[in-house]
Amino acid sequence: IWTVRDITIPAGAKLTVNGTLRVCRHLTCNGELEGTGWIEFIGNASYPVQEIRGVLTGATQYIPNLRITRTAAGTVRLMTNVQVRGNVEIANSANNTLDLNTRTLFVGGNFTNVGAAGTFQHGNGTVVFNGNAAQQYTDPGIDPFYNVEMNQSPASTLTINNRMDITNQLTLTSGRIVTGANEVRVTN
Repeated sequence: IWTVRDITIPAGAKLTVNGTLRVCRHLTCNGELEGTGWIEFIGNASYPVQEIRGVLTGATQYIPNLRITRTAAGTVRLMTNVQVRGNVEIANSANNTLDLNTRTLFVGGNFTNVGAAGTFQHGNGTVVFNGNAAQQYTDPGIDPFYNVEMNQSPASTLTINNRMDITNQLTLTSGRIVTGANEVRVTN
């Protein structure tokens, strides 16, 4: 486990994360970011807003797994579109908020929000489930999405473990949503 205040990956540089990299403030990527580990945002009261910036949607420019476990109330805000090759986790605390800020979050693994209601803010952004195997969605607080797209390759399943609320648009390109006893509500 490594902990940094800010991390900037300049153009031409490469960072491979196979363990856990804890970020206290901002992540900026203009070079290559890859690996199989976790980028974990742990900001405190001194940094109420943490930002993810740069270019993070490419073959070698992605967040392997994203976890938000802030120690004080605050927000992790997307300032760019972000590809997460693996899982997205919002920890079980009212301190942790993920704000899409009109951006697109690509999720290749599971999306788990075990935080209180309001810890995910769609910010008129889009979540694209684009994994290459079965995925799961869990959010007991049922924070609404704005846009959701299913675009798996190859087509697989997204099992929802709680009701999924979408306030604007659901696009089914490739893949299947498995609801079980739950439902998907599109209110537009």
